[in-house]
Amino acid sequence: MTDNDNVSGIRAGGGDAAAAQETWSAGEALVLEASRAREEGRYEDALRHVLAAFARVLSVDRERHIGGFMVMLEWHFLAGEYAPARAAMADARDAQVHRLLAGELGYGLARNEWLGPPSRFSLIAEMNETLRDPHSTSAVFARLDADMPAQAQRAAFTALPAVVEAGEFALAERYMPDPMRDVPQLNATAESWPLFPPAGTAPRLAAELSNFSREVRLCVAILRGLGRGPEADALADAALAGLPNDELRDWMRRDMRHPGLIHRAMADHQMERDRAANPHTAPRMPVQQPIETGRLILRPFVEEDAAAWLPLVSLPEIIRYTGDTPARSVEEARALLCSRPLRDYALYGFGRLAVIEKASGRLVGFCGFKFVMELGETDIGYRFLPDCWGKGYATESAAALMQEGRRAHGIRRVVGTVHPDNPASGRVLEKLGLRFERLLEPDEEGVRFLLYTTV
Repeated sequence: MTDNDNVSGIRAGGGDAAAAQETWSAGEALVLEASRAREEGRYEDALRHVLAAFARVLSVDRERHIGGFMVMLEWHFLAGEYAPARAAMADARDAQVHRLLAGELGYGLARNEWLGPPSRFSLIAEMNETLRDPHSTSAVFARLDADMPAQAQRAAFTALPAVVEAGEFALAERYMPDPMRDVPQLNATAESWPLFPPAGTAPRLAAELSNFSREVRLCVAILRGLGRGPEADALADAALAGLPNDELRDWMRRDMRHPGLIHRAMADHQMERDRAANPHTAPRMPVQQPIETGRLILRPFVEEDAAAWLPLVSLPEIIRYTGDTPARSVEEARALLCSRPLRDYALYGFGRLAVIEKASGRLVGFCGFKFVMELGETDIGYRFLPDCWGKGYATESAAALMQEGRRAHGIRRVVGTVHPDNPASGRVLEKLGLRFERLLEPDEEGVRFLLYTTV
């Protein structure tokens, strides 16, 4: 890699504050150029820009250094689409491991006068999340445990999820937290703070509850991994019993099944609150434009579609595998329409789309993307009226959506969930290029849905 990584038309260097601003602009431009190149399919150029930006993240030269968040996010996207970018990240990860084990615990510049430079171990763990290599994070942590125990103690919060996922339960046990020590403070916070506070107020209770859930979940996994199932059950029961009300217990149960749910709910609440305060603000992404196939038109729903939407959310043969409670009237259907696709359009710029049969002009089903907070993933889903089954409408509409909709919204990874008794839905996903990844945790009725993914 050369030092000449400036983007055309931007000069690095100069004096004092002006030089720092120019340097940041150059570094930021590298990330923007990488993103533009990736979206245009110029992956080699994108990788070159990402590597140049990453060199600035590691730099201790104040005139060249830039923060790493956007750089690593762009590299994450690129690695999902371009195998050489993934290989380059693995090489960079290995270089950072070598430096960490040589005693270089931080990288780049100090964050401020009180805090030192960012943790190199955290950078390695972040790379391994993109590479889906928890075993690497666990192995590095084991080396810290053996050679640098004080550093291992500081890195344990970051390392434990990967150590548990790698199945190194004896190592994890040595750093297992005691979540019950936090219950008195959590309950004291719950007396004074709402779970989702008004604008301008920090979500203190939600943050504490999320951290508590994370620690309990890790401890339960460690105990089960060590063959101590009764202790794991007792801890989970004690943690729930220690919470002061049903609302917090319900959020805790859901977050235990779907890690990160509380954090995603906080973000969702913030987005809704911001849109309510600024109703004229455009959605985060443009609402999906109509998509046309040989036999179908996919377009956004409107409230006037409530009557046509009703059978899709009420007929037993349609919702038997969804777990939905059937709507009982057009008004209930209208409320669901507003709280589901129309709300998703406002929050995310995309959502389920109405499918119109060209030959008849009827609204015969829906097909579309949906951000599923519990999974932290973008799901593709579809439903059609029974008289349309067997016509290939699900595959035809979803294939067009995967091609046009993903491009329109910059969606990289798509997932689909399938009820174990509905293999036909899984076959549709396989035609779209998704592959079975894993079983999800049991839902409230004990059903373990199958998760299919594009990567």
